[in-house]
Amino acid sequence: MSDRQTKRPRPARRRRPAEVLSAVRPVVDQLAAERDLVVWDVTFRMEAGRDTLAVALDRLGGVGSDEIAGFAESLSRALDAEDAVPGEARYVLEVSSPGAERKLSSPEQFGVCVGRPVRITFRDERPPLEATIVAADEAGVSVDGGEGTERVAFEEISQARLSVRGV
Repeated sequence: MSDRQTKRPRPARRRRPAEVLSAVRPVVDQLAAERDLVVWDVTFRMEAGRDTLAVALDRLGGVGSDEIAGFAESLSRALDAEDAVPGEARYVLEVSSPGAERKLSSPEQFGVCVGRPVRITFRDERPPLEATIVAADEAGVSVDGGEGTERVAFEEISQARLSVRGV
């Protein structure tokens, strides 16, 4: 019998991250909204040889480990019920807070971080700004670097990251 005549099982089709995320994101968003949580990030990637679905959550004042564990349990059940992650192969679900020195990229993320120190780098030649987030809206963020409140439009920001060093 030649190799052509031998039937070999087809390898399982790899999950496509974009497809998984488009199915998973609405489930994550709905559960987070029900719990007054902000979805910081959702990724689906291969890590250590396994598919990994990672969800990062926060809220004004921070999110605790009990809330994260409860969310992870509810999310796991909801994803299974909707078969949102296709295929028979196992995957790892990681639910966490976004970390101490996380990047900020949306008005909602800046709003959750009111009162926290931030380091902002600008698109132009201005030096980086270390300040405390005072307020945020759709157009920009208000920060206090110790010499009064300053308004920064989002289009001026190259990168913003929470700082553990403080102001």
